Amino acid sequence: MLPDENKMEDMIELYLDESQRVLGLIDEVEVARFVSTILLAYEKGSKIFVCGNGGNAAYVANLVVDLNIHPFVSTNKSESGGINRRKGFSCVDLCSHGAMLTGILNDRGAERVFADQMIALDAQKEDVLIGFTGSGTSKNVVAALREAKQLGMTTVMVTRKPSSPASLEADVSKVTAEVQLKI
Repeated sequence: MLPDENKMEDMIELYLDESQRVLGLIDEVEVARFVSTILLAYEKGSKIFVCGNGGNAAYVANLVVDLNIHPFVSTNKSESGGINRRKGFSCVDLCSHGAMLTGILNDRGAERVFADQMIALDAQKEDVLIGFTGSGTSKNVVAALREAKQLGMTTVMVTRKPSSPASLEADVSKVTAEVQLKI
């Protein structure tokens, strides 16, 4: 059963209010650092590794596709027949390779699923790791950040918790507010 029209309007208003509140919390300096980190990786031809769990894995997949397939897109993605004439990023989704994930999970444990992939994929000092974790405590994301730091990589964290273990491991931390639409 669908909510009645008044309840639907209330839910939409709540969502818009929460979205506006979150936009007001965005730290423009951290966003600029995040973008600069990504652009520097592009200019140097560095790899960008990206990881996260659950719903964040969907954000990871979307970001990786955008960076690899159509970076620096104009307002109209279909210009030039939809063919991107620019070089894409070298961006790696650490969430989507089922065989690699289950192999590491079986042999090394859940905490190592992202860190061990970076090693297997030859992560280097000039590369970047972007981690997503709402709580900032996902052990496998924190382990990947620590591994990246040991390799000398630049680390970026997107989380809701500014003082979390993941944020403390990151060179750049983009903190977002928690928004939940209750139906």
